[in-house]
Amino acid sequence: MIAKENIQLILVGVCIVAILLYVVYTNQKTIFLEEKEGFVTLDDSDITMNMCPSGTQSVQSKNGDTDCCNGDIVDFKCKGKLVCSLSPAHDGLSSCLEAIRATLRAKGSQICPTSLPRYFENVRAGTAGCTSGSRSADGQSVLDVNQKKCTVYKTDRENRTLVDSCYNQKLLEQYQCPTYPGKSSTKELTQWGAPGGSPPYIACKVQGDLNMTDFCVDDSTAKAFLNDVDPSWRSWFDRSPSNKRVFCSIFQQLRIDKTISEAQLKDIQIP
Repeated sequence: MIAKENIQLILVGVCIVAILLYVVYTNQKTIFLEEKEGFVTLDDSDITMNMCPSGTQSVQSKNGDTDCCNGDIVDFKCKGKLVCSLSPAHDGLSSCLEAIRATLRAKGSQICPTSLPRYFENVRAGTAGCTSGSRSADGQSVLDVNQKKCTVYKTDRENRTLVDSCYNQKLLEQYQCPTYPGKSSTKELTQWGAPGGSPPYIACKVQGDLNMTDFCVDDSTAKAFLNDVDPSWRSWFDRSPSNKRVFCSIFQQLRIDKTISEAQLKDIQIP
C-alpha cells in the first residue's frame, strides 16, 4: 500500500508537470520565437553626438584641444585622467564619439541577444537595454519607444525573473530545441504567475509525424523555475519517472535519438 505522503508527492509532481504543459499550450505570458538563425548587423552610425562621457568634464589643453577629464580640474588642468577628446583624436587620445561607440559595442557584445545587438545606457537615469532599431544620438535610449527592445534591470533577481530582460531574451535566443529530422521546432519563454515572480523557463514545441506536436522544457531554466517553486521537486520525478521526459535532454534521448527506453526512465538522473 502506498503511503499517504508518497501519494501527495506524486500528485504534486503531476500538478507541476501539468502547470508546465498548461502555460505553454494556452500561451500565457510568453514570448514566442521560431527555431531559426537570425542576425542583425551592428551599425554604429546612429550614434552621432560627440560629448564627454557621463562623470567627466571638459577641459581645454594648451594646444587648443577640448578633452574630457575623469577627475578634478585645477587651474585649467586635469588632475585625473583624460579619457577622450571632443576635438579630433590626438596624442593617443581617441575622439569621444568613437569612445562612446566602443563602450556601447563592448557592453552589447556581452549583454545583448544577437537579434537586438545595439546596447543603450543612461547612467544617470539608471536605464539600459538592447534594441534592433536606432538609438538616440547620444546612445542613451531607443529612438522610438515602440521599437523592439529588451531591458537590463537594476537587480539580478529582476533580470532573472522578468520575461523581457535581456538576460532571459539572450538565453531564449541561444537555446536550441530538440528537432526531429526534417521537422521544425518552436520555443517560448514562459512564465507562471505574476511578472517578476518565479523565473521563466524555455519551452519547446517539437513538430512530429502526422502534424502531432511534442513538448519539452529546457533543463536549465526549468530547474531554476522548479527550485523557486519547491526545492524538493526532484523527489516528485523520482516517484513518477515517466514525467522525466518533460526535460528536453531526456526527451531527446527517448524520442529522437532513441538511446533509452521508457523502462529506463526510472534509472535516468535529471541533469
